[in-house]
Amino acid sequence: MRLHVLFLMMLAGVCGCLNERTVTRKPLASAQGEGIWRGYLENGDKPGIGIELWFTNNGMIPAYYMMDSNAPGDFTKGHRFSMKTLQEDSKHFIFDVKLPAIGDREIHLRFDGPLKGNIATGKFGRTLSLAIPIKFKRILHARTEKTGHR
Repeated sequence: MRLHVLFLMMLAGVCGCLNERTVTRKPLASAQGEGIWRGYLENGDKPGIGIELWFTNNGMIPAYYMMDSNAPGDFTKGHRFSMKTLQEDSKHFIFDVKLPAIGDREIHLRFDGPLKGNIATGKFGRTLSLAIPIKFKRILHARTEKTGHR
């Protein structure tokens, strides 16, 4: 019994938490093509939401943006939050983002096909069954470009 408890305590120390989901990752940069992809969603009278996926040879760096309501679609004026990738494959991603006053949120993103060319479409939401359409565009420079599509 004590050995079992000790093993669980060691596992919790390594994983951070026993209830935490196991991260599943596959190298995507080669499959997806390198670059920065941005998607933007209008959010009615609330600030819009932006998603940025930066693919490199070392993997993907995801980010969540709360956009400035006075500058819709302008990532340079949005507030950036890091996202943790919980699961990814060639089309489906699950992220965790910690937002102020809301806390941790799990976000699903499923692309209709591979990220090729300059435009990609998919669905985004807290669950895939409640997801709404989103359009992504490949951009050249993260610090200077807006989404480029509206």
